[in-house]
Amino acid sequence: MISIIVPLYNAERYLSECIDSILKQTYKDFELILVDDGSTDSSLTICRKYQTADQRVKVFTKENGGQMSAWILGVKESTGEFIGFVDSDDFIEPEMYQEMLAAQQQYEADVVMCGRTIFDRFSENTSSIKLKPLYAGKDMEEIYRMVFPSLSNCISQARWDKLFKRDLLVDNMNRYCTKCVRTMEDRFIVSSVLLSTSILATVDKPFYHCRLVKNSSSKKPRLELYDIAEFLYETQEKMLIDKGLYDQYKKYLELSRLDYLHMIAVRNIARKNGLNFRKKVQISKQMLNDSNYSNTVLNNKVYCIGKFGKFIYWAYKIKSSILLTLVLLFYGTFVEKENTNGF
Repeated sequence: MISIIVPLYNAERYLSECIDSILKQTYKDFELILVDDGSTDSSLTICRKYQTADQRVKVFTKENGGQMSAWILGVKESTGEFIGFVDSDDFIEPEMYQEMLAAQQQYEADVVMCGRTIFDRFSENTSSIKLKPLYAGKDMEEIYRMVFPSLSNCISQARWDKLFKRDLLVDNMNRYCTKCVRTMEDRFIVSSVLLSTSILATVDKPFYHCRLVKNSSSKKPRLELYDIAEFLYETQEKMLIDKGLYDQYKKYLELSRLDYLHMIAVRNIARKNGLNFRKKVQISKQMLNDSNYSNTVLNNKVYCIGKFGKFIYWAYKIKSSILLTLVLLFYGTFVEKENTNGF
């Protein structure tokens, strides 16, 4: 049996579409676990309606603690041999879990990953996973390298395009998801599971449809990103040590700081987010003075790619918070929508 977990908070607008797509799966042996994270809209009422109509639907409620805390509760309440996730704004194709489970059984895989589309009101982008159907043995070294994003090559860090063996997921959740964060939360569980995976199977079909929902919170700065990124780095460092992989993959972990730096810079400096110029310069100064990030940038010039990579590099080289801020503001105005790799 598969446990499909949907964490939700104030999701009334798209929740029925999400649940309907799950209940229409051609694979029928599943339980649907809906975890309401303290919604203040009609989300819980919608969940109860489906619970009454279909015995496979189970509903759990909790005080608001963020998406990570909600899906962790869902995992703890689940009973399936395999676990999948769907976010409440999204929907899936009817064949998704049947084909992913078939791939799991064919290859005896620990994790199966499928393709996806990412869409909003104006556009849709189908993302091919660009991976082989099967990774096992020495081939897994390629996956381990891609666990750590370097702005140029990485594997999906999302929970929702994957089917996990329960025991593997739960073990890594208990080890490395000890603190519930509200940003980059999937990276804690996905990276730890993939680093523990012996066999990975892929189904290169866009079964999962991820909806980009813009709201007021997406425009706000996330000043806590800095601390969360450092906590993630420390946690992933522990993963590598625990799994005996540190010496082989520490350089890829180090390069992941470029990805974290990019997220911090875009969210808190490049975007229009209510912070004034002086505050953004202060954030730039913090980024420049952090030896971990500055060493990564200065020692890996080749990875500072894209239209503004050279300016970012030289801002670090001469430690100019003004230059760094101006470059990022310019980047945010003209480039952010282009989905470029790197700066």
